[in-house]
Amino acid sequence: MNHPVRTVSSVKMNSYSLYFILQFTSISSICHAFFFRTTKLQKNSFSSLDNRARPAA
Repeated sequence: MNHPVRTVSSVKMNSYSLYFILQFTSISSICHAFFFRTTKLQKNSFSSLDNRARPAA
């Protein structure tokens, strides 16, 4: 109770980081689902491009 400002700032930072993590997770999952769907639909035309883009896979 000695530092209410620090507590408020830490709570705001924690909520902001959680929001950022949620946003990043949702965006990455949407991009992954879109990429998987596109690759599944056009696998023949994307196979050579995918192999060139990711040679290690």
